[in-house]
Amino acid sequence: MEKNFLFIVVLFAYFVNTHAQEKRVTLDPLYAPFYHGVASGDPLPDRVIIWTRVTPDSNFTGNITVNWKMATDTLLSNVVQQGSFVTNEDRDFTVKVDVTGLQPNTWYYYEFETNGRKSLIGRTRTAPTGNVDSLRFAIVSCSSWDYGFFNSYGRIEERNDVDAVIHLGDYIYEYPVNPSRTRLHEPSNEILTLSDYRIRHSQYKLDPQLRKLHQQFPFITVWDDHETANDSYRDGAENHTPATEGDWYVRKNNGVRAYKEWLPIREPDVNDTIRIWRQFSWGNLMNLMMIDTRLYDRDQQVTTNSPNLNDSTRVMIGNTQRAWLETQLSNSTQKWNVIGQQVMFAPLKAFGQIVNADQWDGYPAERKRVMDYIMNNSIPNPVILTGDIHTSWANDIPYQNYNGTTGAGSMGVEFVATSVTSPGADFLSSLTGLGIPLIKNQNPHMKFIDLTRRGYVILDLNQQRVQGDFYFVNRVDQVSNQETFAEGWYCEDGTRRLQKANSASVKSGPLPIKAPALPNNPVNRSKETNFFGISSYPNPYQNVFNLQFYTYKPAIINVKILDLQGKVVKNYPSFQSVSGLNHYNIETPNVSSGTYILLMESQGEIFQKTIIKN
Repeated sequence: MEKNFLFIVVLFAYFVNTHAQEKRVTLDPLYAPFYHGVASGDPLPDRVIIWTRVTPDSNFTGNITVNWKMATDTLLSNVVQQGSFVTNEDRDFTVKVDVTGLQPNTWYYYEFETNGRKSLIGRTRTAPTGNVDSLRFAIVSCSSWDYGFFNSYGRIEERNDVDAVIHLGDYIYEYPVNPSRTRLHEPSNEILTLSDYRIRHSQYKLDPQLRKLHQQFPFITVWDDHETANDSYRDGAENHTPATEGDWYVRKNNGVRAYKEWLPIREPDVNDTIRIWRQFSWGNLMNLMMIDTRLYDRDQQVTTNSPNLNDSTRVMIGNTQRAWLETQLSNSTQKWNVIGQQVMFAPLKAFGQIVNADQWDGYPAERKRVMDYIMNNSIPNPVILTGDIHTSWANDIPYQNYNGTTGAGSMGVEFVATSVTSPGADFLSSLTGLGIPLIKNQNPHMKFIDLTRRGYVILDLNQQRVQGDFYFVNRVDQVSNQETFAEGWYCEDGTRRLQKANSASVKSGPLPIKAPALPNNPVNRSKETNFFGISSYPNPYQNVFNLQFYTYKPAIINVKILDLQGKVVKNYPSFQSVSGLNHYNIETPNVSSGTYILLMESQGEIFQKTIIKN
């Protein structure tokens, strides 16, 4: 019996974990037909987008009706909204619903169903209104499938302490297969057609760590260049050759259409298909403006020494979007005015010469117009969030007579998140050789720089200050749960400059209950096994974690906590499970911090899982 149970556990682990480490992705039957999981995004106080994708049989071409419901509890018993959505091949069988009539500042749980099969239960949260004490966001960018595993996504999901994930672009990459890379892109060619872009999005959504992160948190996203082609702009891209790859506008529209199908993003203007810039209010604490520095109106890049570099007519975001941004800034009543965008805003120079004309350094006239508007209109507390360059930076933004020692003359602050997997940018290779101290000497407004590590930023805001904490994973060549806190930098209300934090920020209050790890569907099983799909969260935890598992029939469950030498440090009273999903809170108040083994036993079946107590 124990052999049969272990075989089932191994088989289950194979589907859930080992597939993630293959070079090509496969479908996990546990999630059928919602293989790509669920997602949510663009939270407002009274509404939020929920998303999934149905994978029909290969020869199916008609409509599929998908039912959905949203509730305030993980069992979906207190349903607050529900409905149905008809999808088909015209939208690649994706489902996207803007659920309205919700309450602000509330965690919700949602589920999709078709033909008796249910999706994962997702968790999302609406934005708050009124007085808000604090907010936390995870900031990510640049997640190239072929360069490695999305361990940063996994660490954010496990920490369970943010309100939303802000993705600043390069959610997918357009490149063809490179056999030498850690994982292989699908399709194998460079993506050009609508079908190509859809398949690439499908592949990324099948990644287990990304699927879990989407399941637990709403996303707020913007695209960068690789959602279409490298170094893209309004009328073309560095990685697009019309003679061999066709019309740029056709390719651009293919990328845009697939992006809007496959991500939980609300379209701000259905008549302007390229527009993605939009605004979010989080009570009186944060005004978040997500802008597009890529596809909407950017002029073609020039070289770093081009005589046209300072041409006052050259734009990155363009007059229409800039006028919108100025209106959002002027109308803001929030404490912090945060701009989420793609490319570094602060200047970066080597011996007086800019090093990358693809970022705002290549559009200095428009950058000055944005800065002048902020300063001349006394816009308070500007914070810029940036991705793109696969490295980490915490910058003051020098305006007039900037003093690198005191921070006087700074317009605001900028946090640049490194990549999830993508390697360091080529244009920084010469600077890397010179060393970070020399970069700071040439650019005294740059307070923190890391050029080599992958990871994410936690943005923590309250009424007194905003802080960016830089976290790095130890590797991306294989799945790993190791990470390191590097440094934190904060800006106090009204100062417009960075100071180094003594420690990482910490979320106040209890963590929300996670959505269940598996969909509540019957699966094929051996008659010899009864329970499966065991998980615990949070992990690492403090004094209590939630044990979650399925049983096919009621059973007596025994739980023990062992140390790594196999000694029992905590033995819990037996309890009886119910058929289906089970939740139990396990408390360990007298157990020291460290790594332990959670052991579950039922009628001869044994399951072990590593847990970490902080």
